[in-house]
Amino acid sequence: GKGACLVSPLDTAAIRAGILKIITDDKYREGLVEAGFRNVERFSPHAIGAKYLSLYRSVCGASAAGIEP
Repeated sequence: GKGACLVSPLDTAAIRAGILKIITDDKYREGLVEAGFRNVERFSPHAIGAKYLSLYRSVCGASAAGIEP
């Protein structure tokens, strides 16, 4: 998702700049937080269950798995 400040993990100057931007730029930080909350919805139990069901249906076929839509 977009709820992260991405920097090169090998560039200490980039890491420092990213941390400073998060600390000093309220609007940027709030945007990261909001994006993080939207991103976490992808990992709700309902969403994960739906993905597993879709996977099982594609592998086994809905009728072969005895799964009703």
